[in-house]
Amino acid sequence: MSELDKELEEIEKSKAEKNAKKVEYTPVNSRPRITIGIPTRNRYEYLSLILWSILEQTYTDWDIIIIDDSDPHYDITQIPFIFPMLMKIENSENSWKSIKGEAKGPHISHQKILSMSDNEFIFRVDDDCIMDKNCLETLVLAMNSETRIGAVAPVIVLPHVKREHQTQPEKWHSIEQYFGKLIERPNGAVDSYGELQWHYHRNNNYKKAEHLYSSFIYRKSAALGIGGFPRDLSEVGHTEETDFTYRLHLAKWKLYVIPEAILWHFQAPKGGIRDDKKSTNDPKELWDKDRYRFLVKYHEYFKKGLLRQSIDIGEIKQ
Repeated sequence: MSELDKELEEIEKSKAEKNAKKVEYTPVNSRPRITIGIPTRNRYEYLSLILWSILEQTYTDWDIIIIDDSDPHYDITQIPFIFPMLMKIENSENSWKSIKGEAKGPHISHQKILSMSDNEFIFRVDDDCIMDKNCLETLVLAMNSETRIGAVAPVIVLPHVKREHQTQPEKWHSIEQYFGKLIERPNGAVDSYGELQWHYHRNNNYKKAEHLYSSFIYRKSAALGIGGFPRDLSEVGHTEETDFTYRLHLAKWKLYVIPEAILWHFQAPKGGIRDDKKSTNDPKELWDKDRYRFLVKYHEYFKKGLLRQSIDIGEIKQ
């Protein structure tokens, strides 16, 4: 091969590397079995939709754990629109479990799923969602691309909003540097920007984030290493997924939003794992209490040099 040919080969190689997704590849099990964890409360009709969506996935190696906080609580095998899907799951050689929850909030349910999972990869998913058919396949491929990835998340879109209104605006030139981070607002409150997850993107490169929202796949070993989900929140569990994934980030695990993985979020108007109707407490009181705890905790992180900016908690009352 001539020197010119070698030079041209190097140029083509360089172009290919630039066009590749910016995640190093480490050979690992290409089709690991995953746990799909679904906390739910008082909306069995939506639970049936996420089960249907899982059955439609191109990725078929999974086990389902449902933590049911519903009140009244029903045996889901006796619910006509859920029972056929449970039978189909069993016929697919996959497994499902439904456990009556403690009704103490999403963080408690997710900690239970973490402790029960026999698999390294766990998909934390809300009960009022459906996925594009290749969503799980795309997320698992991303998780498998590097051993230091702690969690990956799909893009979350709303079915009642037109696509052009959910696409990353052209003006967001610095989206990788700015959004998907924890920063301080002018009023001193912590803002957990999640626009990385809540918009379609103009290219399919993985997007680095500091925290994730709603639904994502994470590593069990990484979760155990940071102590799992926070246990000191109220029954509405405000900030639990931001807290959990940001602690993964602080522990040097990489987090990515995967633009090719699409999840549709219905934002159901009733029920849900944060349903405050299960408490006699003032709902606003519960949210404010969790917010205060979150701010105090992250102010401590700042003092330890783990957070870039100080957080003003002076005017926030417990």
